[in-house]
Amino acid sequence: MDNLSQLDPTNLPENYAFTDGSYNIKSKVYGFGGFLVCGDQRFVLQGNGRDPEMAKSRNVSGEVLGAMEAVRKALEIGICDLVLYYDYTGIEYWATGRWKTNKTLTKEYAAFMKDAMQRMRIRFCHVKAHTGIPGNEEADRLAKEATGLVEKRTGMDETASDEIVLDGLSEEDIAASRKAEASPIDDAKTNPATDTADHYGFTRSMERIRRPGNIDSAVLIPVVERDGERCILFEVRNRHIPQGGEICFPGGRIEADETPLQTAVRETAEELMISTTQIQVINPLFELAGPGGGSVYSYLGTLSDYADSWRESEVERTFLLPLKQLREMIPRQCEGEMQTVVGEDFPFEWIPGGKNYLFRKIRRPFYFYETAYGVIWGLTGELLYRFLKICD
Repeated sequence: MDNLSQLDPTNLPENYAFTDGSYNIKSKVYGFGGFLVCGDQRFVLQGNGRDPEMAKSRNVSGEVLGAMEAVRKALEIGICDLVLYYDYTGIEYWATGRWKTNKTLTKEYAAFMKDAMQRMRIRFCHVKAHTGIPGNEEADRLAKEATGLVEKRTGMDETASDEIVLDGLSEEDIAASRKAEASPIDDAKTNPATDTADHYGFTRSMERIRRPGNIDSAVLIPVVERDGERCILFEVRNRHIPQGGEICFPGGRIEADETPLQTAVRETAEELMISTTQIQVINPLFELAGPGGGSVYSYLGTLSDYADSWRESEVERTFLLPLKQLREMIPRQCEGEMQTVVGEDFPFEWIPGGKNYLFRKIRRPFYFYETAYGVIWGLTGELLYRFLKICD
């Protein structure tokens, strides 16, 4: 867990969420809005509720449940490192213990976040409300839509406000609701925070966007104790499979019924011919974009009683490199570009510039570690580089 209060919210990380809460004082509806971004996936987070006890906490109920929903969804899809943008201080201070949790709602929120932070890295970033930050403004709008304070205006001109008041709400109602949203009330009783938002009577709307053909995978960076020294285990891929002869970490494709963590453990056990009980996962590490557009999730773990075994159909051999030696190595670094390649049937005549349209090129770093066993590079090289940067 890190405090990133100085993080520039206009320079967004790969995995992040914006959430906000709202309260409609006339209808007594509380709700949340926001969205979670994971690479090229986007999940809309929105819901509302009318429970009388929850309504006593007004917008705070929405603020808390919105943050919980973002974290719950991040855990569900296997995100290891999440930046959570919020504008209500309690979202961070209750989670980190800086504020006392006197009421049931905040106690259960703190317990939920404590459990989540054992399984993933959460970095909190406070943003000032209504200061024009796009993500915060969008979360605010979604929260107000959830509580019925505004509705989506279509066909509006550029100078028009993006909010219109729903019929039946007077200016006094809106003013009172906004005043209620500004009041930090910690006075609600809820069900256990480990339940989903459905338990609170929420209707949740989420959108998952995946590009066709993307394949997600997960790997383990295994630590092995050998002769009193901590070592990192690497594999050399069998020459008869794709990317044969390259050096990699144990891992593979995430199956439909698996989490990334389950995949990392299963693949490690299969490739090294060991029991899953010999694998102790220490912590999630990074999520990187793979060359095919899918995500690569990584975990740090230890192997006990490893006896240099491997499955020959997938692995040509394994080798160990002392962590101390790796930290002293200076990799060769360079950059490459990934660009869009379109087919012959691409309708250039429909886009500005036609065939001269400049598709954006995405730059990515490459790190090369020269070892006695071959060169470590590609995603394995980048994972190794990032891991060594955070080693104590």
